Amino acid sequence: MSDGRIRILIADDDPVILEILQKTLWSFGYDVVCARDGKEAWEMYVGQTPNIVITDWMMPKVNGLEFTRMIRSHNLFPYTYIFFLTVLGGKGSYIESIHAGADDFITKPVDADELRVRLHVAERTIRLHTHAKRLEGMFNACPGCKRIMQQDRTWASIESLLVEKSYASVSHGVCPHCYETVMKPQIESFKNRNKTISDQRM
Repeated sequence: MSDGRIRILIADDDPVILEILQKTLWSFGYDVVCARDGKEAWEMYVGQTPNIVITDWMMPKVNGLEFTRMIRSHNLFPYTYIFFLTVLGGKGSYIESIHAGADDFITKPVDADELRVRLHVAERTIRLHTHAKRLEGMFNACPGCKRIMQQDRTWASIESLLVEKSYASVSHGVCPHCYETVMKPQIESFKNRNKTISDQRM
């Protein structure tokens, strides 16, 4: 996703389903890679880290549930949004897929309009996860001026980053520690200097 495009991995042992889904997703503007079984899907996932996975439930070598658990245990960043694509229906199948780590559940045959809408939801979720992860991350801060190094290796003040990256507004105040150790001595020094100047004039 470094170039801004979403990459989708489709895992299904049915070549007809693969072809239909691939062409549909291409028409939506996505980058698409395909795997014909769970083992191949896992190898492609590790090698290409797609943003979205659409996986069949029943596949040879590694089934969809196992594949999903493997993705979640791998704990990669950014977040991978997982769809289950299957002919299996019912509440039990839905619950089992969610417990395995899936985010959404689509039954075959796939409706293209419904898929497009669900993919938009997936993109929003991925962006939210990415934003939250960045906020959780460690900052490289200068110990002198307290500026923060950004991804492009330029330095910015914490105030400008807060305004740019969040909805927070910044107001300025002095904490008790800084008042006692910094501000108060400066005030006293200023008063003493003014008193000295005044005494000299007298």
